[in-house]
This record gives sequence, C-alpha cells and structure tokens, in this order.
Amino acid sequence: MLVIGSKYAYSFGRVKALEAALIDKTQFKRMAEASTAAEAVKILSETSYADLEGADIPTIENVLQEELRKVYDLAQHTSPKREITDLIQLKYDFHNVKVLLKAETASREPAYLVPLGIVDIEKLKKALKERLKDLPAPLAHAVEAARLMYEETGDAQTIDFVMDSEYTRTLLEHSKESSFLREFFKLKIDLENIRNFVRCQKFKVDFAKAYLDGGTIDVKTFLSFEGEPVETVINAVQTRKYNSVVEEGLKGYEETGSLTLYEKLTEDFLIEYLKKAKMVTLGIEPLIGYILAKEREVKQIRLILLGKLKGVDIEKRMSDPYV
Repeated sequence: MLVIGSKYAYSFGRVKALEAALIDKTQFKRMAEASTAAEAVKILSETSYADLEGADIPTIENVLQEELRKVYDLAQHTSPKREITDLIQLKYDFHNVKVLLKAETASREPAYLVPLGIVDIEKLKKALKERLKDLPAPLAHAVEAARLMYEETGDAQTIDFVMDSEYTRTLLEHSKESSFLREFFKLKIDLENIRNFVRCQKFKVDFAKAYLDGGTIDVKTFLSFEGEPVETVINAVQTRKYNSVVEEGLKGYEETGSLTLYEKLTEDFLIEYLKKAKMVTLGIEPLIGYILAKEREVKQIRLILLGKLKGVDIEKRMSDPYV
C-alpha cells in the first residue's frame, strides 16, 4: 500500500495545502456585494491574489491568467499521471485551434487566443500551417476532422461542433482508469447537451451537428424531443442525478427566455460532485478537483470584477465555490 500510494503523496500534500488558500463562499459574497470594483478588489487583496487596485480590464485578465498558469505548472511538475491532468489543460489548445481555423477560413487575424495551453501559441500556428504531427495526437486528429467537415459544408460553425465533439471524446477515452472522472465528464456532457438542445430549438439550428458524444442520452432521444415543450426534457431525466438542475433550470428558461439559471445550477451541481475528490487519498482525483476548482474561482473573480467595472448585475450568475 505504501508503494502504491507514494507516487500520490507529494501531489496530495501540495493540493491540501493549496486548497486552504482557495476563496470561500463568504469572501465571494463580500466581493459580490461590494458597491464598486475598487471595493471588490480591496476584498480580493485580502486573499492570495495580487493587489489589483486601480487595474484596468487587460491587467485583471493577465493576473487571472497568471494564476491559472501557476496551477498548470503545478500539475506538470507534481501530477503522477500527466496524461490525465494534461487533458484539462488541453481544452485551451482546442479553443485556440478553433479560433485559428475560423480566422483561416475568413482570411483574418485570430481574435482571442489564450496562452494557457500545452502547446505554445506560435508553435501551434506553425503546426497548423506546416506539420500537424507536431501537435498532441488528439489535437492533430481534431484539426483534420474539423478541416474536412468545413471543406464538405463550407460552414465555419462546424469547426466549433467538431472540435468540441473531439475534445469530449478525448476526455472519455483517456479517463478510463478513473471511474470518478469518467462519471464527471459524462454528467457534464449530458448537461451541456441539454443546454445545447434548448439553444438549437430556440435558434432553429440542427442539433445533430452540435450533439456531443459520450453522454448517457443518445442523439436519437434528443431528436425525439424536437418541437416538444421543455417539460418533455424535464420528464425524461427524472431518474437522473441532475434532475433537479434540469427541472429548475428549464422552468427558469421558460419564464425568462434565458439559460443563465440553468448554467448556474449546472456549475453548482458539478462543483458539488467534484468535492468528493477531497476524500480520495490514493489517486489523481484531488489534483484534478483542485485544478477545476481553481478555474472556477478565476471565472468567479472575473465575473465579479468585470461586472462591477461594466455596471452589470452578476449576483444571479454566481455559483458555489469548492470550499
């Protein structure tokens, strides 16, 4: 048992120490209730984050990205299973490829690239132009599939659909060793498919193209809901773990025409599931839980600070933290 656990011991210890520095619900509540961005920043400076007093939006974004870069540096140096932790970071590479491919089709400069992926952005650009084999295999395969679909349809939106589908397939394929993570990804896929189905119905988009493989609800079931009221979807998931999310979230959508509540409830449900990772001592789960928790924390800080700077009410979009 000692030999099996030793490869996780350092990672587990580091994660437990870092979890103590995560922002808790009380601190987030104080920030959300602050009357100005400056006041919210002052409260944030009481935590482990750098003092952002007087900072503009680009500076705030740079500081938040630096926080995430530290998390991924930690993962790269302490993860006992890089092939699993790299999956989480790989989503930034998939995002960057989507941006670059769509810019390529429109013959324009890419709009927003995130410097948090496994592949350096300049190397990524070069690989797309010269040699796809220089990219991680799942990413290279996704690029080929997305380009082929675009050539067949001429629709740049298919690039998003293909890249998203390929990423979820990669997540499931490489998380087989952890039933905890595999279930997490399946739950996430189901909830994203339900959200996407409702959006496609609203905007008259072909859901079959947006459907993400790997969940527990097949595409035929979703297509059978087309033209039906949202109660049909609610009734179909009554036995699922996330049934309350779907019921409350979609009823909120019926009343407001917005999926904001659904998305908030989805995030709360998934973070609650991730909290189970804290109980695992001999596995990769605590590190994965911490990475995703830190991403959620950064997202919440961004939401609060940018909301305050732009004068947008964000309280209804606030979700529960990991601690």
